[in-house]
Amino acid sequence: KIPARRSQTGKVTVTFQERLMECEAVTDSPTDIPTGENVRVTGLADNGTLVVERCVPAELPPEKN
Repeated sequence: KIPARRSQTGKVTVTFQERLMECEAVTDSPTDIPTGENVRVTGLADNGTLVVERCVPAELPPEKN
């Protein structure tokens, strides 16, 4: 998990330039981001830690009949 409000770091697995990498991450979210949740990288903290937010899946467009 990634603890809320940058209280501690968590870890995320990201794909960057076709490489799978594990990185330290924090969030500004008021709630923890649970393990396994999809996240979006929104920035980089001063120490190189990724800043992430919960990634809400886009709504699918209606099916055309």
